[in-house]
Amino acid sequence: MRAARHGAGGSPSSVPALVREATGLGLSTFAVGAVLYALAPEGQPLVRHVAAAGLALLVWCYCDGMVGRLSWGLAAIEALLRLRLALAWDEFRHWWRNRRRADQAAWSAAKREQRVLATGVPASHSATRTRLIAAAVSTC
Repeated sequence: MRAARHGAGGSPSSVPALVREATGLGLSTFAVGAVLYALAPEGQPLVRHVAAAGLALLVWCYCDGMVGRLSWGLAAIEALLRLRLALAWDEFRHWWRNRRRADQAAWSAAKREQRVLATGVPASHSATRTRLIAAAVSTC
């Protein structure tokens, strides 16, 4: 029988288990963050929604957590960490939405400025622009 070499973890399944746990952590916190974002798309989620999500995470971590399985104390710590990650996802979505709105507003302002520079008259002065165009046509 030959001695098999394994990495620092000592077992051949340690890396896939770590990847599986990290993926599960990311997906679960993303899902909870998406639910919190859907409940309050225009602002911060309500305290009762966050508390309900925290309670659901506590039960989840107690039943099938990474470190809190069948231990309420460890499940509470894991649930708090998962809830904080979920709230970080929620904050990121709000930041991204506000950034997109700011980019759209800047793009609209740039387009208005281009129209002003192209015609020499602001778009709000359409009567003045019409008279200028009529005068230019009559002189040609």
